[in-house]
Amino acid sequence: MVAVGIRQFKENMGHYVELLKSGQEIILTDRKKQIAKITPFGMSDTENAVRQMVLDGKASWGGGSPQALQDRVQIKGKGVADAVVEDRR
Repeated sequence: MVAVGIRQFKENMGHYVELLKSGQEIILTDRKKQIAKITPFGMSDTENAVRQMVLDGKASWGGGSPQALQDRVQIKGKGVADAVVEDRR
């Protein structure tokens, strides 16, 4: 998250647009008072929070989707589907 004054934002808007494209949030200030928060378009609050954690170094992400567990749990006996079918009889 970057805090920037209105004048500096106007003078360097291209730079701040690039920051938005990379996922950064921008806080606009007027005389050191926060007046607005600009977030990248189309990102949910959760996506913003996760991206901010990565940018702050609190989390890491390799860019891919989460992997499924490699070791599946094997159960003995009937499965849940069998129990549901039996219960419906």
